[in-house]
Amino acid sequence: MPKIANIMFSQEFFEDYIKNIFGESFAHSSLSFEKSFEESKRFAKKLKEFISPRNIQYAQELENSDDPNDHELLAQRIREARGALIYYQIPEHNTINDDGFEVPGVESFERFLIGCVRPYRNTVEYRNAQEQGKLTGAIYESETLLFKAQELRQLILGKVQADLNAKLLKRANNDAFQYALSLEDISIQDIKRINALVNNSLVHAGYKSVNNQINDCPFETCPKEYVPTRMQELMHKYNNEWAREIPEFIDGVSSDEEKEEYLNAVCEREAKFHIEFERIHPFEDGNGRTGRIILNSHLIKNEIAPILITPEMREYYIQCIDENDYKKLGKLIYMLSSVSLNDMMSVYRKTVGIKPDDLSYQEIGYNPNK
Repeated sequence: MPKIANIMFSQEFFEDYIKNIFGESFAHSSLSFEKSFEESKRFAKKLKEFISPRNIQYAQELENSDDPNDHELLAQRIREARGALIYYQIPEHNTINDDGFEVPGVESFERFLIGCVRPYRNTVEYRNAQEQGKLTGAIYESETLLFKAQELRQLILGKVQADLNAKLLKRANNDAFQYALSLEDISIQDIKRINALVNNSLVHAGYKSVNNQINDCPFETCPKEYVPTRMQELMHKYNNEWAREIPEFIDGVSSDEEKEEYLNAVCEREAKFHIEFERIHPFEDGNGRTGRIILNSHLIKNEIAPILITPEMREYYIQCIDENDYKKLGKLIYMLSSVSLNDMMSVYRKTVGIKPDDLSYQEIGYNPNK
């Protein structure tokens, strides 16, 4: 049974929590996911603007008319907009792609079709609409139904792609994390595979082939030709030099002070590894996600709760790496693991029906205020 901070969790609960509750937040905490999510929100905003009152004025005039012919004309124009999208190769119905994700079709964007409705140019419909005051503003002078359908097509494609990118990133992050947790120890080859999983590309599982640099970063990352040597040195220090710095701790025998010293030493060791890994920057992409997956896997193997680098803590976290300050990062890791433990215990209590005061931090040997 998995054990975190002296608490034995059932295998079922632990796997569900790590994969679904923590794993969801862990994926969302990555900057890459945030970019995809922001892109999705950007297209969602544009879609909302597409059916703004100004853009659907003519359609609303037809909809609010007392003439049944106007209602039929509106329905016809919407059918034509739908047909145009299908002609422009937007699937009519939702489909499942090769990655197993649902791809929305025209049926998921029905409410936006009204934004395409325009009177046919140089027709009786157009002249009547002008005479009856149904057309005001310059947009109806230059835009046609097909023009608006093409515009809607681009918005749909952008939104769908951004959402799929976010789903792929989230699943890739979860797959890589689950793989890391399945390992007894993490070797260099394992690190390469974790990065390949993070990037959703097992075809290329290896170090960077071109030099890279972190944006707005005060240090230079390791040149590509030195990466293999630096990574070997890093693994040696982690498994030998830094491992010897961790004081002995025996559960149930060591004092609270000795336990505190042990936990701080473990967090500092992980901070040293994480900072050096990020400063080496061994891969072309996904270094941050790979490094945090390794960090959390190491923490769990040391019976310490995994951590999330929240947006509020991101600047401080980056500062620790920029300044090569493992002491500050070690304290941050310790503090954030306390927050994660508190959340895990809260979910656990609700799941198994334990009252909040039945388990205290003193009983589980972990003080979140340290």
